[in-house]
Order: sequence, then C-alpha cells, then structure tokens
Amino acid sequence: MPGMIGQVRPDYEYWHMDIYRPWSEVLSLVDKWKPTTMVTEVIEGITEPIVSLGLPTVVAPGEYDADNVVSIDVNDVQVGHLAAQHLLDLGIPNLAYLGNQTIYSVQRHRGFGDSISVNGIPLSAHIEKEPRAKQYLEHFQPPSKALIRWLRRLPKPVGIFAAHDPLGRLLSETCRDLQLSIPEEVSLLAANNDELICDLTTPPLSSIDIPWKRIGSEVIHWANRIGTEGLPTQRHFTIDPLPVHKRQSTEVSAVESPRLAQILQYIDREATRGINVNDVLHAFPVSRRWLEKTCLTYLGKSPKSHILDKRLEAAKRLLIHTDLMISEVAERSGFSSGERFAVNFRRKETITPSQFRKEYSLSPQG
Repeated sequence: MPGMIGQVRPDYEYWHMDIYRPWSEVLSLVDKWKPTTMVTEVIEGITEPIVSLGLPTVVAPGEYDADNVVSIDVNDVQVGHLAAQHLLDLGIPNLAYLGNQTIYSVQRHRGFGDSISVNGIPLSAHIEKEPRAKQYLEHFQPPSKALIRWLRRLPKPVGIFAAHDPLGRLLSETCRDLQLSIPEEVSLLAANNDELICDLTTPPLSSIDIPWKRIGSEVIHWANRIGTEGLPTQRHFTIDPLPVHKRQSTEVSAVESPRLAQILQYIDREATRGINVNDVLHAFPVSRRWLEKTCLTYLGKSPKSHILDKRLEAAKRLLIHTDLMISEVAERSGFSSGERFAVNFRRKETITPSQFRKEYSLSPQG
C-alpha cells in the first residue's frame, strides 16, 4: 500500500506473508519471526484467525472490532455521496448502482442511495457475485446473465456507480458487448482509482480517488506505535475519499434539456476562469429565471452553487497534486482572492485549504 515505506523505521524489521498460505505455515512463520505487531486487511475467513493470535494488530482497509485491533478504513459512505454528486452534476435522469457482496460495497451503496433519494430519483441496484479466485485472472470474467438483463432493462441515458474499478471495467466490457455507447447512453463511475484498470478500460474510467498513501502511512504509524506503547483508547479511524478523477466514461451532460447540457459543459470548461452567472447569461440566450429553475430541477442547486462546486473541485486537485502556494491555487481555480477562496473552501470542507493539503497531498513536501 502506498505511503507505508515513508513510515518504515530503520531499527525495525518488517516481513511480508502471503495470507493464502496454509494456516499451519502461517503459524510456523509467526512462531519463527515472533512479530510484535501484525498488519492485515478484512478478508472473510482470514482476518479472524490472524486476530485470534492475540498480537496487537492493525486492520486496513476495513473496520474490525476486537480488543487487540486498531482498524483504519475509507469513509465508504462518503464515497457513495461523492459518486452521487458527480453523476447528479451531469444532470443524468436515471441512476443505478452495481455492487458486490463486500462490506464496503454495502456502505458505498447506502451513501449513494441516500444522496440521490434527497433529489427524488429512484435507484436501481444489482449485486454481482465476486469470482472466487483472489489472484489476478488471465482471462476476462464474463458478466452474469442477471447483470446483462439488469443493464438491458435500465432506462437510458443512465449513470451507473460501480463499487470498485474491476466492476467498472466489467460493466464497460458488458456495455460494449450489448452495443451500449459510453458515455452517451451509459455514464460509468467507479471507485479506488486504480490507474492500471482505469486507463486501460475503453473508454478510460472515471473513478473516485482514495488516499491510499495516507492510509498506508497511518497503518505503519500505528503498527510501530502499538507494538511499543500499547493500544489507544480510540481504535477505529476513518479517512475521507479524494475527489473524482474524471476520465472519458463520464464526459457527458445527459440532461433532457439540450440547452442546459451546453451550459453545463460551458461551466465545466470555464469555471476556473472566474466566470459568474451573468457570464453564462451573456453566453446563452436564456433568462435568469429559466436558468435558476432548470438548474434546480436537474441539479438540485443554483447555477451559482454549481460554478462554486466546480471551482472547489479544481482547487482540491491542485492542493493534492501540486505544491503551489494557496494564493496561486485560488487564482488558478477561478477565485477572485485567496481570502474568498479560504472562506468558501472551509464552509464546504470544514477544514482550511492548508489542512486539506497536509492530509491528502500527493506531491513531495519539503
């Protein structure tokens, strides 16, 4: 997991063990190495025996309740919220969820459903069984007949949120076989932002970024700490996801109003140049009343709020991926001043831009 190496201590020894070894071999290696701390993830039938060894254990990603465990997890409900907001911003009239039988899928499903229900949009969902093998598979795994039937029956255009990137790829391949165009008929969004999967999917797959670097850093931090200082009072920590990494699979405005679709594309393209609602009205022959009413109908928010959200999305990407000064981030995101940027950012994210960068930055920090 990225981020773990930066926390490794030179005076500690670290070993890697294949968790699919026979249990007798696992016990033999534990007896040989005599570790002070174990690190594992939540896997049915594997995590429990490891925790039962009684050693201080860090479980990540995932939530696990045991006296000897510190667990670190992604805020998967928030992942669902972000997915819903991204697809709602496209004005897509029909939304659906493709999940699996994991705990994180249930939580992402809940967050996604809660967010779209507020907008009065019904949710169609399909749960696909995961293949038994956990290793990388050499051949494409075909979709179930139930998935094909579900996808065919969904009203189009539709925006589908897949619980993770492999499911997004599966969905993309299935759409191709059914001759459904992406993103015109089906807009696809996944989560975890595995660049190998997302960039090799056709078209490239939009995905919610997960701060794996920060999670990995926290894993080693707690593994080092509980091995020497014991377990803390708080034993479960959640980390919020990063913004959507947009690729071609959601590059569409699928609202029923062609005029609003053009306006949304304009806002997406020009928001960081400091445009306001008056600029939109100048660029398109519509009234302010029509624009306000139509945005509220399709997006659930005003055009002013939509422009602000696009600026904040751009700002977060710059904070994560660059070391630009905050004032430069504000300017490049379309804010008139650093102060106005800071006020709006804190109102939306509940933390300052500097705090956000400290928590999520992927750029080298001096």
